[in-house]
Amino acid sequence: MKAIRWILYIPIILIALGLLNFGLTYLTIQLFDFNWNFWRVLIFITFLGGTIVYLPMLISMIITFLTVSICPDRKIGGYIYSIFAVLNFLYLIYAIWSLDIEFSGRVITTLVIATIVILFTAGHTIVSALSLAEDE
Repeated sequence: MKAIRWILYIPIILIALGLLNFGLTYLTIQLFDFNWNFWRVLIFITFLGGTIVYLPMLISMIITFLTVSICPDRKIGGYIYSIFAVLNFLYLIYAIWSLDIEFSGRVITTLVIATIVILFTAGHTIVSALSLAEDE
């Protein structure tokens, strides 16, 4: 039974990080399509700014907890998950900034917001995986 859990651990990590990528990509697309004017930006920053940043972090922490809990050895599982998360988020930032689009003020603002969300999510994912690895 333990061998099956070790064999299935890496594909489960990839599926979990794929779900995070899908969610962050969907969020970025929604930010691209947002009609920016002064009042909408003010409402966005005032009321939705924290939600846009903290909701992906909460979801990533839940996915990290579930994924690391599956691994037979939590310490090794936390380290493996952290390595995959670092590689995944570096690729995601590279993919967002290397899009073949014309960069204007609105697009750059959206990319900066998406990068901040990705960095916060990556930080919380790595910290939660390492803290679960140290918990015994």
